[in-house]
Amino acid sequence: MSLLVLDDESKRNAIIEGIKSGLSLEDVCMKVGLTRSTVLQYRRANPKFDAAIVQAAKAGRGRIRKTVFDGLPPYKDRELQARIINDVLRGGSCREDDLERIAKKHGFRLSQIWLWRRLDDQWRYDFESALKSVRDPKLLHGLLETLEVHKCKCVDCRALRYPPARRAEYVLLVNPSSNNGEA
Repeated sequence: MSLLVLDDESKRNAIIEGIKSGLSLEDVCMKVGLTRSTVLQYRRANPKFDAAIVQAAKAGRGRIRKTVFDGLPPYKDRELQARIINDVLRGGSCREDDLERIAKKHGFRLSQIWLWRRLDDQWRYDFESALKSVRDPKLLHGLLETLEVHKCKCVDCRALRYPPARRAEYVLLVNPSSNNGEA
């Protein structure tokens, strides 16, 4: 496809406004009727357009951040944490898909909830305790099969990502009351 397609000022403005509104580049390209590769080629060929895209992306992300973080950051909001933990306890499972559903219900990604554990010790302790209390007692936790097949996300199963020398250290770091990963 020729780069002449983007010589139309209205299409360039539509792309920039779409990105400012928080849409992804793929969504904007579908709306305008262009391929992503065409837009990327035009960005490489035209530094002013590239700078406008970057500024629009920053403005779009800023607006999203502002709406999510009105007031306290989520990892310090004890009320939000209590609602998430209640949903984990009510759901009765620490499977990855159940945790993703709970995170989505509250407007977050599961990776963000995992990140909060690093930022707040109290949240880490409460969340890990909730996961440990709802894990399936029929499964043998701390085995690769439980992590990969059953998608268990309790502390003992997640510790498998670390080399054997660091597993006990990880379990103690995440749950200080734990006795070398044993319940």
